[in-house]
Amino acid sequence: MKVKFNESIIKAFEEGSPEEVLSAVEEFKISGNIDSLECVFNAIAREDLEQPIINKIVELMSDIKDDKIVDIYIDKLQSEQKNKKAILSACWQSGKDYSQHIDMFIDMIINSPFEESFEAFSVIENSNFHLSDEQKSRYVGLLKGAFDNGHPNNTIIHTAHHMILELS
Repeated sequence: MKVKFNESIIKAFEEGSPEEVLSAVEEFKISGNIDSLECVFNAIAREDLEQPIINKIVELMSDIKDDKIVDIYIDKLQSEQKNKKAILSACWQSGKDYSQHIDMFIDMIINSPFEESFEAFSVIENSNFHLSDEQKSRYVGLLKGAFDNGHPNNTIIHTAHHMILELS
């Protein structure tokens, strides 16, 4: 039987003051579980929380040990999630294996705003991807094409291009 996560903790994440959110983060570390993450996603989407509070939430997210978190983060990144930067940051900080989703991260490097592009690059940089020659060729081609077209994220794209060339 699933136990419903504490309603006051959910409310703190979704509507609480910064102090209440920080308290909820600490409580989540003790009694939260992967099934009660929606309130955490709602918190990172709040516009009234300042970056240091978001950083504490991202730290919480990156510390989740359950391997199911990979699919949850990927689902959120593919949906209309408001704060993809925070989710991407949690991805690369978690140390989890995102190799099955490298296509999405390459796409985000090319097609996302700068900060999200940088975080997507960090996922690849901090993961242990092993690419076939065919994959490497495809990704290098995509990145080179974006770079050659004078993309606004050219610095990240150029660095990702060289990083992909070095992956085995």
